[in-house]
Parts: sequence; C-alpha cells; structure tokens
Amino acid sequence: MTLRAQAPSSLKRTAVYGCATLAICFWLVFIALNVSYGATRPRTPDEIAGRTIALYSHGSVAYLNRSEQELLWTLESAAGALAVAAFVLKRFWKVRTDPLEGFPKNIRDTVCREPRKDYDAIRATYNRPTDGDKGA
Repeated sequence: MTLRAQAPSSLKRTAVYGCATLAICFWLVFIALNVSYGATRPRTPDEIAGRTIALYSHGSVAYLNRSEQELLWTLESAAGALAVAAFVLKRFWKVRTDPLEGFPKNIRDTVCREPRKDYDAIRATYNRPTDGDKGA
C-alpha cells in the first residue's frame, strides 16, 4: 500500500494547509522577534552577559546571546522546512487547492467575472435536472 492511497483527500488537504499555515506563522514570529531583538538588544558586545553574536538589521547592529540566536535560526529553519513540506506534499499527493474545482467552466468564468453574484443561485443552475434526468 502506497502513501498516496492511505489517507483520504480531506486529511491530505488539511496536512498541506496545516504545513503552509504553520510555515507562515513561524515566519511571522521570526520577523517579529528579529525586529524586536534589533530594537531592544544592546548595540555593543557584552562578553560578561554572553551577548557576542551580531544581528544585522537594516543598517544597525544588535548583539544577541546564543539562545536568542538559536531561537531565530530554529524559527527560520522550521518555516522553510514546513513551506517545502507543504509544497512537496501538495505535489506528491496531488492535492487540489482550487476553491472552484467542482464547478463547470462556464460557471467558473461567471464567478470569476462577477464575484459579487449570489453563488447559491449559480450553483442551483448547475444542479438543475434536465428533461432526460426526470425519469431517473
């Protein structure tokens, strides 16, 4: 049994979206910490406190200790790894991420041209039975 056949498509889609969402969250936390560290950490190295690792941020230098630098590296690496995982899983599992994938082309075109229209009314025209379907 291959990995493709084991999980239902909703679980696969949840995994892909989960990885992508976590990647974005980790990246945003990394950016926020990077800016925060750049604004609040000392501008000169302090060997007694262990602040010897330079953080260059938009032309200014702040000095971090080892644990702060490792946290930044971890967040940055995790964000990148999760983004790559989301991309690879999406391609490997062939997860569709198009919100209009179940609609025929003419309905998709209508929705794309006129996005404020009532989607339920459009969907009702798609599901309307034809004369040939009345006997079924």
